[in-house]
Amino acid sequence: MTLRYFLSGASGIRQEVLPRVAALIPYRLLSMHSAFKGNTKVWTAVSHHPDSGMKEVMLDSGAFTAFTKGHKVELNDLIATYDDTIRKLNPKLQIWLINLDVIPGEYGRVAEPKEVAEALQRSDDNYKILKKRYGSRVLPVYHQTEPTSRLHAVTAMNDFIAMGFRQDFAEEHRIRCAEESLEYTISKGVLVHGLATTGYKMLARAPFDTVDSATWLYIAAMGGVSYVSERGTLDSIAISNESPAQRQLRQHYKTLTHHEQQWILERIKEAGTCYDEVSSDLSYRILFNAHQMREWLKSYKRPTIKRDQGLFA
Repeated sequence: MTLRYFLSGASGIRQEVLPRVAALIPYRLLSMHSAFKGNTKVWTAVSHHPDSGMKEVMLDSGAFTAFTKGHKVELNDLIATYDDTIRKLNPKLQIWLINLDVIPGEYGRVAEPKEVAEALQRSDDNYKILKKRYGSRVLPVYHQTEPTSRLHAVTAMNDFIAMGFRQDFAEEHRIRCAEESLEYTISKGVLVHGLATTGYKMLARAPFDTVDSATWLYIAAMGGVSYVSERGTLDSIAISNESPAQRQLRQHYKTLTHHEQQWILERIKEAGTCYDEVSSDLSYRILFNAHQMREWLKSYKRPTIKRDQGLFA
């Protein structure tokens, strides 16, 4: 099965370039947090464009973004937002929705055990209400710090679930948790979406069915591009004329060898743009990154977990 990679993030793409970007993106994740309302409006509109390549859209509740800002998403408000977004999206699209998880405690403070238990119960209550309204399109979520009994419970809720991992944990720890968790879900025939879990070491070892990431936009916003190297890896390099990396050896396009520059120029040409546009315009860096992500995924092979014994017997 080909990895379905949902590109996420608030884009800021110029209107005339947006349909070209949408043509390269079959899978898109949109946050329902109010801070991204404008971005959602743009992408619901472009989903109807005749050149759009969008096939599936995943709607995230925005609960974590709200949590980091010190407030919470109310279920009734989220349902209204989900309904409005679904109504505006192209009806031909497959639409997935992430459950409204209740995050325990406060941002920056470790939650008490009682708070965790209450949050899990409220999350399950939200899931039941959302599933009744939207069916199996709603993905319940298992989080890395939750016990294995919770993984078993979430896996039993639906045949497609999501997993979230702590970005402040060591990468090896996150990968091992993903491997062990996926070993169990695979044994149960359940598909898994990895929430913002797209490090290349992770994808080389953890056989997710779908994932999402905003890295393609972040790199472009920082003046860089991602490109498929001659080795087949997805590498990144600064290319903006405004980037301070121009002064750092092998950190900027201008500091690469002529052969390496020519390789990148060929990839830029394949994406239907040119060096001047990519080096000076964020929208064209986003376009190029979307193209190269699509090309990289063509050769991606879903890994097999190679462990002598799983965590879950």
